[in-house]
Amino acid sequence: MRNLACFVAGFGVALVVIAGNSSVWAQSREVVVLQGSVRLLVDGSNFGSDTLLYNGSTYVPLRTVSEALGFNVSFHEPSNTAIISTNSEIAFLEHFPDIPTFESVTGISNINILENDVNRLRFTVSKQASTEYEFLQFVARLTSLGFTNYIQNPASGTLQPWADNNEWPSTLILSRGNEQIIISMSGAFYTFSILRI
Repeated sequence: MRNLACFVAGFGVALVVIAGNSSVWAQSREVVVLQGSVRLLVDGSNFGSDTLLYNGSTYVPLRTVSEALGFNVSFHEPSNTAIISTNSEIAFLEHFPDIPTFESVTGISNINILENDVNRLRFTVSKQASTEYEFLQFVARLTSLGFTNYIQNPASGTLQPWADNNEWPSTLILSRGNEQIIISMSGAFYTFSILRI
């Protein structure tokens, strides 16, 4: 009798498991996708090897097509967002989202990214594209966000506070917590290095 009760209980559990999973099984379906069946040309160059054709729509790799058209592509992992941009300021959003972009403060979008990773962003801005006014706008905005401005004393190498009414330094250092922004002014460019130290 005990064996019969165990069998009935086990059979009941099996029915519950099968019934519970039947909705999952009912949602399964076969999907036909054709890979590489559509040729993709961008300005005469072939980018079609990774295309997919499904249900009458062609799917292409976002990064490949965007970069072929001259856009910058980045992925912001915390928000799970793919970002397509016409300028290189995307690097700010990707690794330094709490620092305002140079473009958002000054309106100048033609910057040249030299280095971009999670702890360092380095870019240049032509002095022809920006004036001292835009430079001061950017520095003032960073100061309003808690950055402290320093210049390096050439004789001693020590840091000392800098105010915008002082003589223009060749290098300006802005510091906030573990973030440091070094702005060097030489030749025809301002070079910005944003570091997490």
